[in-house]
Amino acid sequence: MLFSTEFLSGLIGAIVGGVFSLLGSHYEVKRQSENQKLIDAENKLEARLLALNSIKMEITHNINQAEMFRIFLEEEEVDRLVFSEVKFISNFHSYKWSRHSDIIGMINYPTLVEKAESFYANVHLTNATNTIFIEGAINLSEKGNEVVILINDTIKILQENCNDFEVSS
Repeated sequence: MLFSTEFLSGLIGAIVGGVFSLLGSHYEVKRQSENQKLIDAENKLEARLLALNSIKMEITHNINQAEMFRIFLEEEEVDRLVFSEVKFISNFHSYKWSRHSDIIGMINYPTLVEKAESFYANVHLTNATNTIFIEGAINLSEKGNEVVILINDTIKILQENCNDFEVSS
């Protein structure tokens, strides 16, 4: 006999054990990969929600500033305000937009991106010219409110999709 019974028994045991180890490793790697994909999706969602909420807070601040200047212009019965002439500071912010606009762009909601870019173009124009007109204040308030509505809708959609994803996985 070429091989002893003990040798064949050991060889068969090693092959069977190796197959089970290989299958176990394969399923464990697959499970870890699926878990990592879920963690990545959750992190991506969290970053998007953070960006949306940060920008919404900044836009709300800018709307309040625009309304304050609109009221001031109406009460003073003037059509424009040059901040430096009256020792005012414009106080319109765009830091959050500068920081998070790339994340907003990845949400793939062109209407939100276009309206937010238009709003912030007006903010930058106001800051660059150091002047606000009553029409500009009204425009900033209206555009800002439109963007806030779109952000709220986007947040709701993202949260609903997240809930659907968690239930289906």
